[in-house]
Amino acid sequence: MYVAGTFEGFTQVLAGIDGDRAPFRVFTLTSPPRLVVDVAATE
Repeated sequence: MYVAGTFEGFTQVLAGIDGDRAPFRVFTLTSPPRLVVDVAATE
């Protein structure tokens, strides 16, 4: 995960992955509106 920065109220975050399947999922929630990035933990 890399936070590229914030400009005029927008934040850009980058996620790099290896392999065929992404170890995360992305979805939205309401009340308040938000974007969720659920990252799988590795042990």
